[in-house]
Amino acid sequence: MSKRIRIEPSKCIGCKTCELACSFKHHGMFAPSLSRIYNEVFLEEASFVTVTCQQCDDPWCARACPSGAIIKHPDTGVVEVIEEKCVGCRTCVSACPFGMIKYVEYKQKADKCNLCGGDYPECVAFC
Repeated sequence: MSKRIRIEPSKCIGCKTCELACSFKHHGMFAPSLSRIYNEVFLEEASFVTVTCQQCDDPWCARACPSGAIIKHPDTGVVEVIEEKCVGCRTCVSACPFGMIKYVEYKQKADKCNLCGGDYPECVAFC
């Protein structure tokens, strides 16, 4: 069974608490730029959309990774970056059609949502 985060646009108020919870859990700091979930704000339209990794059935990021650092767990369907294998080439960043993999400068590694290891995601808990 594949696990995913389903964002209900009608319920989201754009408070960005999910971004803060995510960045603190994974990086130990409140830094929305390091979050794995993003609240995209469109000022001209006065609207926002919250997005995160789609945990694709056939992830392009994993296919593109030359070091085999991105895997899809067969039981949960969670697509994850194995930091020890990541060489920081950013090929996965280019390959993701949704822009959901980011390069973290201070780690020199790729980073993406892994649903908090398959547990209850932190962003969901704080929403």
